Amino acid sequence: MRGLGCWVRGCVLRRLQAFQCHEWRQRIHVLGLSMNGPDEMKILLSAFLLAFVVSPFLAPRATASLSGSVVRVPYDFPTIQEGVNAAPVGGVVLAASGTYSEHLAINKSISLLGEERTTTVIIGDMFIEADNVQVNGFTVTNGSHGIYLNQTNNCVIENDIVAWQYSGVLLRHSNCTTISNNLMTMCGGHDVLSVGGPVGLDSSYNNTLEGNVMISNGASGLGMYQSSYNVVRDNVLVGVYDYVAMLDSSNNNTIYRNAFVAVEGSIDLLQAYNNSWKDMGRGNFWDGYTGIDDGSGGRVAGDGVGDTELPVAGVDDCPLVCPPVPVPFMVGNVTYLVGFSSNSTISTIRLVETDKKIVFNMAGPNGTSGYCNLTIPKDFLRGGWKVTLDAADISSLSTITENETHTFVQFQCDFSSRSIQVMGTWIVPESPSIFTLLFLMISSMTSCILVKRKRRMPRAC
Repeated sequence: MRGLGCWVRGCVLRRLQAFQCHEWRQRIHVLGLSMNGPDEMKILLSAFLLAFVVSPFLAPRATASLSGSVVRVPYDFPTIQEGVNAAPVGGVVLAASGTYSEHLAINKSISLLGEERTTTVIIGDMFIEADNVQVNGFTVTNGSHGIYLNQTNNCVIENDIVAWQYSGVLLRHSNCTTISNNLMTMCGGHDVLSVGGPVGLDSSYNNTLEGNVMISNGASGLGMYQSSYNVVRDNVLVGVYDYVAMLDSSNNNTIYRNAFVAVEGSIDLLQAYNNSWKDMGRGNFWDGYTGIDDGSGGRVAGDGVGDTELPVAGVDDCPLVCPPVPVPFMVGNVTYLVGFSSNSTISTIRLVETDKKIVFNMAGPNGTSGYCNLTIPKDFLRGGWKVTLDAADISSLSTITENETHTFVQFQCDFSSRSIQVMGTWIVPESPSIFTLLFLMISSMTSCILVKRKRRMPRAC
């Protein structure tokens, strides 16, 4: 410390001598000080520099006051739990990007905000037992019950990722809560209300689930037990093999405009009454539905709602023929959303990763034609597009445009039923294996050694 102060003081003194200190003397004189000799100048500068150098070390560490409204982690407190404990009711806890190994307990009304949901990671889970809690911008992974709300009201869980948990987001005796725009993946089990599933409601009322992506969760999908007057809309559920939804003693719920893709399970209704699978005449999209929108039974043709092979799954008599929300595809533990727009029945949507292609079927009334538009992220699939219709190449008849982030593939076809393939030449690679990483490390080390040896070799005379 002393050496640093002497060094800085010497630099300043040399600078002042170079400029003969005239200007600085005038400025200090204005402040009400006088310097009549070099010794006084040195004393004053030494005092100033000492305060300048030492003051950062004497200043107290910044901590959040209980009267303040914002707590920053890890700047004010090293852990999120400490930040939550210190935050006042109604305050905000801001967590910077990083990895936090914590099992959080939130028992006061606060907003818990992460910097970015893919980089602000909580290894553990989150237990909420207070009203008016907001959680936004986190990945919650490798815990037990994901985000668990117990006896709460008016909470908001949005823009989060919940992965590798027994349950994703679970509400017990919790009401008027919004669960929106979250990704739940690898959260699965047979009993959604006790040990698994992406979303579960137990004795919970007037909640809204919207805009969530639930993919690769195994056996279970949406579960409700003694839960009524809830709204489930604009979500997508992919890859369920046991049950798509289980409603047990749950009544008067509204479930519509959701997309169920690659699901093989059933809809289980156990003493569940007056639940609606549509709103204003529009139901849900079912990947396995192959009916057509032809106006059968006195219904309206061409309105985007299937008119044959009803009801779907025994519950939906107004199925949508095209996904109302983007369809997710997962590669290397990253989810990519592909948008579909069509006046035809789209079914059996799949990704063939090895062939870099999206495949699906289209169907419509005989003697008619239909269109289909795809919006494909370029960081997922791109380049050298080929579109086939029943194995016939229709790339030249398709319109393919792009912007900086997406490719737009548009084509038309005549019916009855057609098989479509949209192929690129590049697909996002999966995360490299440990063997690949080791190979790259060894190659890099070998290159460095060879370069160093080459530099040390004597030059030829």
